[in-house]
Order: sequence, then C-alpha cells, then structure tokens
Amino acid sequence: MNFINLSNKNIYQYIFIAYLFILVASSFTIIPYIDSYYYWLWSKNLQLSYVDGPPLIAYVIKSFAIIFGNNVFALNFLGVVVTLISSFVVMQISRLLRAKHSFAIALLWLTSYSVTTHRIITSITYDGLVNLFELSIVLSTLKYFHTKKNYFIYLIGIFAGLALLSKYTSIILIIALVAFFLYQKELRIVFKQIHFYLAMLLCLIIFSPVLAWNYEHQWASFIFQLNYHTYNAHLANLSIPNHILQYFLQCVIAPMAPILVILFAIWIKNYKKSPLNINNIRPHSLDTKFISTTMLSILIFWLLMSIHNEVSDRFMLLFHSLIIIFAGIILLEKKYYKIFLFLLMGNAIWSTGDMVSHSLKTRSPNCYNAYVKSGLLKFNSPFIKYIKAHPQAETFCRYEIRQNP
Repeated sequence: MNFINLSNKNIYQYIFIAYLFILVASSFTIIPYIDSYYYWLWSKNLQLSYVDGPPLIAYVIKSFAIIFGNNVFALNFLGVVVTLISSFVVMQISRLLRAKHSFAIALLWLTSYSVTTHRIITSITYDGLVNLFELSIVLSTLKYFHTKKNYFIYLIGIFAGLALLSKYTSIILIIALVAFFLYQKELRIVFKQIHFYLAMLLCLIIFSPVLAWNYEHQWASFIFQLNYHTYNAHLANLSIPNHILQYFLQCVIAPMAPILVILFAIWIKNYKKSPLNINNIRPHSLDTKFISTTMLSILIFWLLMSIHNEVSDRFMLLFHSLIIIFAGIILLEKKYYKIFLFLLMGNAIWSTGDMVSHSLKTRSPNCYNAYVKSGLLKFNSPFIKYIKAHPQAETFCRYEIRQNP
C-alpha cells in the first residue's frame, strides 16, 4: 500500500501535525507531577544554584512564567518546547548519519513514551533540558567531524556548560568526549589549538554560578549529590549480581522494550544475510565510533554506579535517545516501513493515553492541594470542565516542607 510506503512522506507530516496538536492541548490539561512542583518552587526563589542541583531549570521555568503567566500551562508548555527543539536536534543527528528519512526518525523520538512523554512532557524536571543539551553536544561534535570548522568546538563548549548548568550527570558525556578526542589520532590536533581551551573557558564561565554558590556553601550541592543516591531501602539487601540484573532490566531493557524486541526479531531473521550493524548504514567512520563510545560510556558508568547507588532510567535519556535514532535508521534503511509505522503509531497512542491519564488524576495530591487548589499555581485550562483531578491516595509532598530549596 502506498499509504504504508515511505515514498508517501505526507503520512509522517500528518502524524506530526496531529501529535503537535495533542501536545499543545495537553499543556492545558496535564496535572503536574511531584517533581514539577519542586522545580517550580525553585523558580519562585531564584539562586545561583541549589543544594539538590544546578539552577538552569528554575530560570527557564521563571522565563516561561513571565511570558505565559504563573500557571500550569506555562509549566507544561516548557516540556513541549524542550521536546520539539530536541526532536529537531535528533533530526539533524539522523541526517549527519546519512539517514534518508531523518524527519520520520525525529518523529519516532518525539512520540516515544519512555524517553519523551514519561520523562519530559508529564514530568517537568531538569532531565529534559540536560537531554537537549547533550543531544546538542553530540550534534556539534558530528558537525565538527564533517566540517573541521572550529566554530563547532565553541558550540560544544557552550552546550557543555549549559548541560552542566542543567544537571551534573552531563559530566559523563563531557569526559567521554574528551577521551574520544584523545584516543583518535586524527582528532588530537584539537588539543594543540587555542580554540579548545577557549571553548573550555566558555564552559567554565557558563557553569561558574554553580561553582560560586558551592564555594560559599562549603560545596554542599556536590557533597549532597555524591551521597543522596548511595542508599535505597529496597536495594540494600540485593547481591551485586542482582543489582546489575535490576539495572539492565529497569534502566536499559524496560524503557526500550518494544524497539529491542523488534530489532532482535529482525536480527534473528537476517543474521546470516546481513547483520544489523550500524557500520552498514554508510556513516562517517568517526560518527559511529563516537556514538558507540558515548553509549558504551553511559552504559558502563551507570552499571558501576548501580552496584552501590540507586540508578533510574531518567539518568540515561541520551543513551535511549541514541538507541531510538539507531533503531529508526536500521528499520528505514532496511525498508521495514510497515514495522516502523506500526512502532510509530504505537508510540503515539501509548503516549497520548499517558497524557490523558495525567490529565484526569494527580499523582501527588498533597502538592496539588497545596499549590494548585490554593491558587498559588493557577490552573486556568479551557478544558477544565473535563479534567477530574480526584486524588486516589494521599502522597506525601516531600518537598513542600523545605524552606530553602
């Protein structure tokens, strides 16, 4: 059917327009998750940094509140904007990897439940921002590989600073990037040029508010982050193999289960003819080496951390984003158009259902009562008659008692 064949590209444009309408409409209806209230409170008390992390999310929320008002729409619409910009970056990365259908791959990422809807749209935290800037680092790095223009070295420095200003875990990508440039002989010339060191200086300048705040507060934020995730009651009695197994099941396999099952089934079907190898997709050699190094670095780092720390799949959004890009390229280059469209439509339906679910009841009743029902955070949705925020169970709003976020 031509409707299914990718030669009819209009189908993806129609899906995008319909899904964009759903995203904008959901900005009026989604009842904020507990963490969203937390960072909204940060925006009401702006500082150079906070004990629980760097400050960029607070300033971005404040900016949206200034533009759109102190309401739920402004908070939710932030997630939509970050998602749309991120999908554009995903599209550009796909193009640099020689993908013929980069728009369709970006749409696959945009509709992803585990990466996009669950972690960026329905929960406004710094995870959406850090994923955007980490994807931008990857894009700028690939651009440098293709053009060798020093302009992209400066962009890497700027995005690295913004990523650190969003979330400390972005240091993993930055270290992996520097190590990759050191390892690749043709890239070591960068360290002999002033551009690299000026880019590092840009990164430090952008991150300097966090350093200044921590210096004044005895490095409280860094100390807190190094200790906060080191114990979790339900993990305390697990053996090291069980820690590792739980890490792979919850953080690697579960978020990407549909894609991994499809790729595995295709591999089983074709393993004798044409192995599913990213090197078969005609990319620049440095591109695949860098992306593979990045994914491996993230995977190994959080594997090691999972032995003694609580690790969430939200820490691995970049890893999952790159898997989606990789899977999209394979499916489309191998001409599995029907499977790709089935996966895309399944994502869109699942994500839409999740947004509807988050519009009908609150996951954090105490916070909802404390901030929304009290009028501190307005909920002036045109769909308010259809929103039924009935608390199903009392959930302690663990953040509202903090006087100084």
